[in-house]
Amino acid sequence: MSKSSKTEQTNEPPSWAKPLLKEAAAEGMDLYKRGIGYTPYTGPTRTGFSDVSLGGMNDALKATGYTGPAVSNETWQNAPGIAEARQAIEALKAKRAEQTSPRDLTPQVVEGPNEKRERLLWEARHGEGTWAAEKARREDEAYKRQPRMSGR
Repeated sequence: MSKSSKTEQTNEPPSWAKPLLKEAAAEGMDLYKRGIGYTPYTGPTRTGFSDVSLGGMNDALKATGYTGPAVSNETWQNAPGIAEARQAIEALKAKRAEQTSPRDLTPQVVEGPNEKRERLLWEARHGEGTWAAEKARREDEAYKRQPRMSGR
């Protein structure tokens, strides 16, 4: 006799965690969109060359007949691409500094396609603006159905 078994694996959080994860993701996205939180490093992204390396580059240039200025760490750090990137970063900093209005930290929850469809159907049947109360009622019911740990 042979025995067989079937295992099905899903990559999905437990149902009780879904609302929490959705809210946390919405809050994180809101903070990201508003530029709150992490400030990226804007300094140089590469170290300077050693004197030996710079000397070798300059000697190689001289051997080819190059007559321009000597290569230095400053010429590498101030290359046109680096300068453009620094200008873009400074413009972004200035734009953020101009924002004088207080930041609204209310999470902006993004609806998934199923939730949007459900909201539209509900409001078509029950009137516009009634979905929020219904959604709150459903979430409350779902919360009440969650298993509780006994305090005993």
